[in-house]
Amino acid sequence: MLVSSIVTSGLTLFAVLFVSSGAQAQSWPSANPVRIVVAFGPWSASDVFARMVSEQLQKLLDQAVVVENKPGASGQIAAELIITSPGDGHTLFLTANTTYSANPHLLKTLRYDPIRDFKPVVRIAYFPFASSSRAIRRRQTCEVSLTTPAPIQKNELCLHQ
Repeated sequence: MLVSSIVTSGLTLFAVLFVSSGAQAQSWPSANPVRIVVAFGPWSASDVFARMVSEQLQKLLDQAVVVENKPGASGQIAAELIITSPGDGHTLFLTANTTYSANPHLLKTLRYDPIRDFKPVVRIAYFPFASSSRAIRRRQTCEVSLTTPAPIQKNELCLHQ
């Protein structure tokens, strides 16, 4: 029930921003279906969420909405498909922050510019992640290099070889 209300409220904002954007200047909507390109494989959390969004978006826009999965290369395959698609408002990109924030720093070559080539429409989901393991009783020492969005103590995580 909560997921349904979050999806519906996110989709309402999404539809308002999407339909009122510059894409409408080209007689939008047309007979072409709206494509949601997902940077992950079928049955991933992003795919399932995209399919939930597509159902509601079809109802709101009275327009066909198709979900396409283009997994691989940390989202680069999907991102490259998006930047080569026409900018007519019929192609949307559902991805994680990897495509925008991590790839420019992790990959030597990137065929897209995350700032210039994409226009954010709306954040429709937030998935917090946590990592845990069983407690280790004996004292261990190790060196850890860690970047995390939440504060973490160095002694809370130990990497083993």
